[in-house]
This record gives sequence, C-alpha cells and structure tokens, in this order.
Amino acid sequence: MKTKYSNNQIIILFFLFLTAVRFSLLGSGTFTFPDESRYLVSFSFIKNIFSYEWAKAFQDLGSTDARPGDVLFRAFSSLLQILFEALFSLPVLSKKSLFIPTGMNLLFSLLNSFFIYKISLKILNKNYYSICSSAIYSLLTNSNLYIRHISPHDYILCIFMFLIYYFYYFPKKINFLYYGIASAFIVTAYPGFYAAPLIIGSLVLIPTHEHHQKINKRKILTYLIGVLIPFLIFQILTFKNSTSYFNQAFLVKDAQSLDREGSFNEGFSFILKYFFTIERSAGIFILLGSLSYFYVRICAYFKKIKLDYLTALDVLAFSLLFTYFFHALMTSVFHQFMFYGRLLHFYMPIMVLLTMQACLTLLNHFLRKIFISTLTLSSFISFFIFFKDFTAVQYPMDLINQANIKFNTAHFISEFEKCETNGLIPNESNMKKNSGEFVLVNFCRPYPLKEKRTDLLNYSLMIQVPHFIEFKPYQFEGFSKEERDAFSKKSYFMSIYTVL
Repeated sequence: MKTKYSNNQIIILFFLFLTAVRFSLLGSGTFTFPDESRYLVSFSFIKNIFSYEWAKAFQDLGSTDARPGDVLFRAFSSLLQILFEALFSLPVLSKKSLFIPTGMNLLFSLLNSFFIYKISLKILNKNYYSICSSAIYSLLTNSNLYIRHISPHDYILCIFMFLIYYFYYFPKKINFLYYGIASAFIVTAYPGFYAAPLIIGSLVLIPTHEHHQKINKRKILTYLIGVLIPFLIFQILTFKNSTSYFNQAFLVKDAQSLDREGSFNEGFSFILKYFFTIERSAGIFILLGSLSYFYVRICAYFKKIKLDYLTALDVLAFSLLFTYFFHALMTSVFHQFMFYGRLLHFYMPIMVLLTMQACLTLLNHFLRKIFISTLTLSSFISFFIFFKDFTAVQYPMDLINQANIKFNTAHFISEFEKCETNGLIPNESNMKKNSGEFVLVNFCRPYPLKEKRTDLLNYSLMIQVPHFIEFKPYQFEGFSKEERDAFSKKSYFMSIYTVL
C-alpha cells in the first residue's frame, strides 16, 4: 500500500506541475498564424444560429477548408466568449476572453497526458513505468507547442486517445456505430489526420490478444456506416454552397499547381529531422525505441505466426506505420501531401508507448531502470530548454497591445514578397501608404521565404525583437529544409518605427 500511495502522490504532483507550467504558456501568441483566423467563423456560426439564419450558418460550416467539425466543436467556446462579452463587456478578441479557447486547449492537453498514463497501465502493468510514459509524452515539445494557439490539434488528439482508452478499459461495451462517428468527426475537424478511421477501425475490428473476437461483417458494416454519417451530414448541410464539404475535402487537385507550404523532398526524412532537431535527445530515444519495437515484433511473427498473437499495441503500431509510409509516398512520389510538425502530433503518444514496451521486452530489470530514468531525465532537460525559449517568443498582437498602437495609426509593411497575417492585422497589400504615427515591419508570417527591398530610411526605430518564426519548432510548420537553413544564416525581426 505504501508503494501504491507513493506512486499516486507522484502522478498527482506531476499533473499539478504540468498544469502550472502549461497554464504559464497561455496569454500570448494567440491569433498569430493565418489558420487561427478560422476560429472567427465559429462566432459567425453562433450568431447566425441564434438569428435563425440557417443558410448562413450552413455556409459558415463550408467556409473553413473542409473543417466543419472544427466550427461545430469550437462553437461552445465561442458561445462562452459571446456570453462573457454580453455580461461583462469583455470583447471576444481581448486577451482575457481568449483564455477561454486556449484554456480548453490546456484541459484537453492534460486529458491526453492522463489517457496515456491510463493506457500505459494496461499495456505495461507497472505504475512507475506508466508515470514515466505520461511524463515523457507530456514533456515533448510537440505536446506543448499548440496550447497557446487556437488550433484543433489537442482536442482532436483527445478524442483519438479517449477511443483508445475506452477500448482498453471497456472492450465489451464498444459501440461500433459511435466509434465510427467519432473517428470520422476527427477528420471533419482536422483533415490532416485522415487516417483516424483506419487506425481506430483496425483497433476495434481486428482480433487481438486483449480483445478476443472473430472478424464480424456486421460489426465492420456498422463501423463503416458510423464513419459515413458525419461526412454525409456535413455534405447535406453545405451542398447548396459552392464550398460544399465534399468539394473541399475530396476534390483532387494537382498539388504542384497550388501554393502549398512545405517540401516534397522530405516525405521520408521529415520525421527524423523533426525528432533530432526539435525533440533533441528525448526524440532520438523515442525514435530508436519505436524502431526496436517494430524489429522485435516482426521477428516474433516470423517465429510464431498466429492471429491471436497480435496485440492491440501491434495494431496501433502497424496501422500508424502504414499511415506514415502512405503519407511519405504521397509526398515524395505523387506530390499530393506534405509533412508538418502538427501532423506528428498524433504519432507522439503511440511512439512513446512503443518505446516503453520495447524497453520492457529487450532489457533486463537493471538496464530497463537505467534506460527509462535516462529518457525521463532527458525529457525534462529538453522541456526546460523548450520552455525557456518558448516563453521568450514575442508575437505581433502582443507587441501591438504592449505599445498601445491602433491599426488606424499604423502602416504595415514587410521585408518579404508574401507575408500572411492572422486576419485581424491588415495585410500590407490591403493598406494604403498613409501618414500614420507608426510603421510596423514584419508583423506577419512569411511564406515563402523570399525577401524584397524595403525602404526604411525616413523612419526612426522604436522597438525591435526577434521574429516569432525564429523559434525553431515553428519552422517545421511548412518551411522547406532550404528555408530552415536560411533562418539559421540570417536573423529576422519584428520592428516598430516612428515616422520622422
């Protein structure tokens, strides 16, 4: 009882620590990237619903690049912000009000850490190892990067992790229709994780050591019907618009003709570069551990080929591996997809589980303790480096608010040929040169990284800080290797000038 109580204390203390440090990451950086402007559609959706403007509400669902599920899910936080504005005169885009959607990110990220702890208990059968699994996953850069931004990645991963958790703890209560609906909803909220129905479907339908069942055509059909339901509902709601769901989600275009971010040359190498560069030593351990898991299991299958020898973790592992190779081929060979750091958000928890399981399988008790302790320690070190750098990053909206600058008193220019804003800050192309008090330079996200000549001779420098894109993890969100190398050779800044 003493050991069990001690382990419970450790996990409680760790989650208190995790809550505190992640909460400290909030309050800055929100509404920095162009993708975050999609959140504004949720406000329009809510207002149209309450005004009984159904056609406009359905049009909102079809106006977010095949993400109607995100509009629907984010409607709850949008509604709370609208209520706070009505009751307390708190503008929905104010710093305090934006704690609502980012606070929800924090909640979902903590649930993700909790789910991996509980899943690890089932797989590893040791409380200590499960605590370490949760800590290693929770301290990864990728697990903390998106908390301060209005993005779907944490809540979508939370749905995914809950489905896995429920499978391990309540295998006899699985409703295949609901599982199909939930896995498909993930895709409607974030198309980048298009493999969710495949991975979840494989987990619940394939017979495994933990879940003894026969392949049942009725269950397969029920699951597939569940998968179709969200797609069909959103298509029906949006089909009258030129931006119907199917048109956005399934209309195949030549990726080379589109202004897509990223590089077709990194289909297979991106994940290696990301783990080595962004996750540092912890990432190297996880990569090696995951590869070791696949090696051990493949060798085992050659010696003992039985279907019931397959474990649920095997199904997760090999379905994820299939997804990786498919995406890599579609990137490098067919030039249809790209790899971004945010796509790896869904790889991280499974790869941590694979690493821990490989450690338990390959190493004796003494070496196991050394490996897990070293990995956990390296995770803490990597996290503190990330935390120090991340809290130092400054963003356009934060600088504008700090300097108390109004848009109508400023002129926005950039040193790049193309530089996108968050939808709140005016684009340079939309601004007429005026005699405003301030000139704001590079208050946007450049892509592609092509510079242009900018005349700043008649201005006096007031503030200059490193551009937020100098933060390395952001450089893996759409920039090619050549562009990332360019960042390391030259520094870019956000600057505020006053007119002489």
